[in-house]
Amino acid sequence: MKKRLLISLMTLGLFATPLSAYQHGITLNGGAAISCIASPFLYEEIGYKFLADNNIGFTIGARATEDLFFPSDLKFLYISPYVELDLANYYLAGGITLSTGTISSDALAIPFIKTGCTFGNWEWGPGIGNIDIGIDLTATMLWSVIEQGDVGAAISGSLLSIFNFAHLYVGVTWFLPF
Repeated sequence: MKKRLLISLMTLGLFATPLSAYQHGITLNGGAAISCIASPFLYEEIGYKFLADNNIGFTIGARATEDLFFPSDLKFLYISPYVELDLANYYLAGGITLSTGTISSDALAIPFIKTGCTFGNWEWGPGIGNIDIGIDLTATMLWSVIEQGDVGAAISGSLLSIFNFAHLYVGVTWFLPF
């Protein structure tokens, strides 16, 4: 049902305004995120944005999130393709998160949701730059070094991973129109 609603909104948006009133281009975004338990992450995004003159649009993109403090032989990289609805300086996006970590080779697709706002609209060369502040919800693991038979560390690592679900992030975004 949600897919149908999203596709209907995108189709309505495409036909409600003439194509000449649209701006489109590439968005580049990067910054830092921190979870409730102060586990830091870096993220980078790339997307393709359609934006109408009334500042309503959508973006199709992907986010890569890296763990900073995982043990060096178990680095995690989370890839999150998404579709984003843009309303002026606010946005809401949904997609899936895929983990490329070495702990589980059969990683499931986990829902990814982000919302936030941008502000600034500075002229940066051929594009427009903004500060990006928001919240995302994605499953990221928190690793504890678990020795054989250390059940307490395994339980605490699992519980802390639950609190590692929500992330506050701050970054810089750059829209390069064509």
